[in-house]
Amino acid sequence: MNNILHRILLSIAVFLFIYTFQIPGLPQIFLSYRCVVVLGFIYAFIFGAKVLHPKTSISDKLVSNYSIWNVFLTIYVIMILELFGHGKGTSHESTNDYINMFIVLPLFYYSGKRIFRDLDDLMWVLRTVGLMQSLIILLGTLIPEINSTLIILNSDSAFSEAGRMDNMIASGYHLGFKCFTSLGSMQLALSQIAACYFLFRNSNIVNLVFFLLISVSSVLLSRTGFLVALICILFFLFNKANKNRRNLFFSIIFLTGVFLVVISFSNFDYGEFFRVNFNRLFILFENGLYESYFEIYIGANDENQIPPLSIYTIIGTGITSGVSGANIIVNCDGAFLRNYAAMGFVISIINYYLLFSFFYKIYKYSKIKTNKLLILVVALIWFVGEFKEYFTYQVYYMCFIMLIFSFIERTEINSKTNRK
Repeated sequence: MNNILHRILLSIAVFLFIYTFQIPGLPQIFLSYRCVVVLGFIYAFIFGAKVLHPKTSISDKLVSNYSIWNVFLTIYVIMILELFGHGKGTSHESTNDYINMFIVLPLFYYSGKRIFRDLDDLMWVLRTVGLMQSLIILLGTLIPEINSTLIILNSDSAFSEAGRMDNMIASGYHLGFKCFTSLGSMQLALSQIAACYFLFRNSNIVNLVFFLLISVSSVLLSRTGFLVALICILFFLFNKANKNRRNLFFSIIFLTGVFLVVISFSNFDYGEFFRVNFNRLFILFENGLYESYFEIYIGANDENQIPPLSIYTIIGTGITSGVSGANIIVNCDGAFLRNYAAMGFVISIINYYLLFSFFYKIYKYSKIKTNKLLILVVALIWFVGEFKEYFTYQVYYMCFIMLIFSFIERTEINSKTNRK
């Protein structure tokens, strides 16, 4: 009973952390994720379990190094902004993102290690959070009237201008609670990873249904959800033995049969339902990846404006979007280009070298096959998110990546101890 209550409370806290919002009636600084981090740290400090970790812990070093790196980035970008100016109009300065990273990441990481009991505990909570959000998305899809409520709940977003949410829904997008478009799919990606982890462990019908529910909900939000689901499925197929593949095959046949029986004995117009609700996915299949993603990304259709290589973009502009103090226009899709504009060409290369090295170090350390596959899934999904959105500095993904790495490291240590 205590274990179930523990997980339910953690699921609520993690939901508020990932799908952050302004707490009504309180000053603007009181965003839900900040409250969760502070309260979680206090709880972990007073009640959290003591963690016996080796002094040479790889994950601890990764968190420390990346936090220190972001302190440097903050100082560096402040110098750039003072030198070239703070930008014009609604330019977004990157200093707040770096400050957020070196404060939130270590606090969340060291609290999470003491609050979550093991990797199963963490993944159970992440999957449950995804199922909670999926329920909201699916209800909004099946009962369109709910979308009007979701529009109100998402009214403080970047899409809150009059009619913009309605136009977005009309063009094939769907809404969750503080969760929509490709960034919403990347929020759900953490839950897809958790659902995939349980499929790695046991490909029973319950785990499969949970994975499919979260994946379908993610696809309803954006086409990026389809890419994330595809990555999970491919690595799952690489992982499973022939016997488990047969079990999975029969589970899929069973679920397909149930679905066909249900729609056969109802008046459900499934053709129209799929055409309307998965419209953007069909467009992806019709137009292909290049036109759907890369053409926009490289600015071939004039939607994106990638700042050319110059002294300003080599040094950095300090902004991730807008017009810099040196009149450099930054209007890019995805984090690789936005960080190139903000940090500068040289510093952004170092930044991504550090991030890629984190994945490599923990992968090299891991000896258990399932852990290795999980790390690859996490890394590839991070790459998709970074390509499509300003993703790393949303903070929540890095927090959970490092926490997952910490528990993977712990399972590796336990495995080595048991072999002795």
